[in-house]
Amino acid sequence: MNWLKYIFHFYLDASVHVAFSVFAFIEISCIYFELDRENHISYLAFFGTIACYNFVKYGVEAKKYILVANSYHKHIQLFSFLAGLGVLYHAYFLSFHTLMGILALGVLSSLYAVPLLPNTKNLRSLGGLKIFIVALVWAGATVVLPIVSANKNIDWDVMVETVQRFVVVLVLMLPFEIRDLKYD
Repeated sequence: MNWLKYIFHFYLDASVHVAFSVFAFIEISCIYFELDRENHISYLAFFGTIACYNFVKYGVEAKKYILVANSYHKHIQLFSFLAGLGVLYHAYFLSFHTLMGILALGVLSSLYAVPLLPNTKNLRSLGGLKIFIVALVWAGATVVLPIVSANKNIDWDVMVETVQRFVVVLVLMLPFEIRDLKYD
């Protein structure tokens, strides 16, 4: 039974549940907007979510992320590295415009964890702002990127869905933000 407990904790700690959520939101967008489901954007977002969330969660200090002490975190680190390889593989199949959108969201995600300038704060440390940054990245990744990837126009319906997705993610995050107030 210990292995089942290990797998469950690894599933949570390695952000796999978050990646499945991003994947599902992208698939919902593809169905809603009747987009071709070539799935490279979905898989890239899945693997990218694992790599990005684990970097934010465990690797805010590069030394701490590279020189991992315990084997459990080494497994998460290896899993994140493999997810990064999945990102590179699926990025190969995406258009330049899609990659530019991913780059923009990636920069915003990086600034969430890493300060822009030395001796400054990262966006994560700016209390109330962080929830909006995460919701913006999720809305962009799960609504706008599939549209761009499918070479469709960003019309009124896409903008409304993006705002709705932003609000849904914001509401879903609130309980966790309230819980984390004592740590921030």
